[in-house]
Amino acid sequence: PELLSAEVKVYLPHQVYVTVSERQPVILWQKGDGYTWIDDTGVAFRPSDFVVGLVPVIASDEPPAGIARDSFNQPTYMQKELADAILALSPLVPDGSTMTFDSAQGLGWTDSRGWQVSFGTNPNDIPLKIRVYQSLVDSLIVSGRHTEYINVVYSEAPFYRMADNAFGDSTEEDTVSTG
Repeated sequence: PELLSAEVKVYLPHQVYVTVSERQPVILWQKGDGYTWIDDTGVAFRPSDFVVGLVPVIASDEPPAGIARDSFNQPTYMQKELADAILALSPLVPDGSTMTFDSAQGLGWTDSRGWQVSFGTNPNDIPLKIRVYQSLVDSLIVSGRHTEYINVVYSEAPFYRMADNAFGDSTEEDTVSTG
């Protein structure tokens, strides 16, 4: 799986040229004590050295399996759409936070201000989800509300869950209108 392509050219009388292209890792997928590299198409392969600049993702579940196969008939480890979403979301992860994945809520992180945020796995609407998230965060900060969870998996129906307060009241969940 480390190889992306291989080409062999034979020339008479006795020359052979072999051209091999290796996969380039872009994601460092960590689950439990193990980790693997993943390229931008979703193919996983064994890490062979230290590479700077990989997007770290801490996973609690296996990703949705890809159904595509590459030129070596290698099945993809994850759907290409998930790899695309990871790469689209990665520059937006706040400093000090690490991207996470679980099969129920998709991609997200724990914000340094104490809440968990979930964005799902659709790479096409990441910019909209970030704008909705930032607007919601700004509103919550201005109102002085202390939240523990923000969900923008569906940008048209984001919601948040309030943190328990000092009086032991139960958590409160609000749906936010985006219209």
